[in-house]
Amino acid sequence: VVSGGPLNIAAGKTESIAFSIAAGSNLEEVRTAIKRSREKYKSIPTSIKNGKENLPIEFILFQNYPNPFNPTTTIQFVIPSPSIDGRENLKDFSSTRSPRNDNVWVTLKVYDILGREVATLVDELKQPGTYNSQFSIRNSQLPSGVYFYTLRAGNFIKTKKMIFLK
Repeated sequence: VVSGGPLNIAAGKTESIAFSIAAGSNLEEVRTAIKRSREKYKSIPTSIKNGKENLPIEFILFQNYPNPFNPTTTIQFVIPSPSIDGRENLKDFSSTRSPRNDNVWVTLKVYDILGREVATLVDELKQPGTYNSQFSIRNSQLPSGVYFYTLRAGNFIKTKKMIFLK
């Protein structure tokens, strides 16, 4: 027996409908299978909880890719949440340019081998999350060689090396 109703849905309203196949060698087994099916349906996740438990908990500056590069490379970094479940988990979050919340002022700059700044890729307030920034030497007079990129966020500072080949 296949059944799916009756359904009375008012205009402009929505209803959730689920179907399952239940079998048994007698009526009691079919009823038990239907009951199990309903219980299983109730345990299926239907949404994602919006909370801080999925936010990163530490600053990370990844190696650029590709490396060596010509003419463009991607630099990925992670800004964590300063607190999870009300507990402070980061010592690197204080900054004179950041308000006291989950945002932090972030700068990502590129320097040549002599320490001269050649590009500012990021200079803004960021929320916790993972970010990608592109560095392109296209239409630039910069020579091939070693460059450094530095991420500053609150008290966190990390520098990595990259190589540009013409």
